[in-house]
Amino acid sequence: MNILMQVCGIVNLIVLIIFYLAQKKLYLKTEKSFLGMLFITLLTHGLDILSLYAIKERDTLPSSVVESLCKLYLVSLIVIVMSVYSYISQDVFRKKSEYYRGTLLYNVLTIIGIEGVMFLPISIFDDGKWVHTYGPATTATYITVLYGFFNITFRAIAYRKRINRDRLVAVLIWMGLWSMAASLQFVFKGLLVVSFA
Repeated sequence: MNILMQVCGIVNLIVLIIFYLAQKKLYLKTEKSFLGMLFITLLTHGLDILSLYAIKERDTLPSSVVESLCKLYLVSLIVIVMSVYSYISQDVFRKKSEYYRGTLLYNVLTIIGIEGVMFLPISIFDDGKWVHTYGPATTATYITVLYGFFNITFRAIAYRKRINRDRLVAVLIWMGLWSMAASLQFVFKGLLVVSFA
C-alpha cells in the first residue's frame, strides 16, 4: 500500500498547524474557520489512509466497512471544499443573516452531492500496484467538488474588494493546485495526489 503522498501531506499539515497555533491571534471568525480547514484536511488524510488500508484488506473486512471508509474519504473531500467556501464567504458577508442567505443555495446543493456519494454505488480497482475507487459515487464527488471550485473562484473574484488580499491570493492558488491535482488524478486514476494538494 503506497501512502507516501498522504504521509507527506500529514507531516506538512502538522507543521503548518504548529506554526499557526504559535502565532498571536485575534480569534476572528476567519481564524477559527482557517484552523477548522486545517483539521478537516488532516482528517481527510487520515480517511484516505484508512480507505486505502480497507481496500487492501477487503478480503478480511466486511464489504460495508470498506465501502463506508471509501465513501467517508470522498465526503471529506467535499467537506474541505465546503469549508473553503465558508472561509471565503465570511469575508464577503460580515453579518450572520447575510452569510446564511449568501451560502444557503451552495450548502443545500453540496449536501445533495454528499447524499449522492453516500447512496450511489462505488467500485474498487486494485491491480496490485494501483489502487483507487471509481463509479457513480466517485463521479458525484468530482461533480460536487467541481461545483465548489467554481463557486469559490467566482465568489473570490466577484467580491475581491471585500476579501483580504493575502487570503484571496492564497485561496485562488489553493484552488488552482487542487484543480490540477484533481485533473491529474482523474486522468491517472492510481496517482493519489488530491489529498496532498
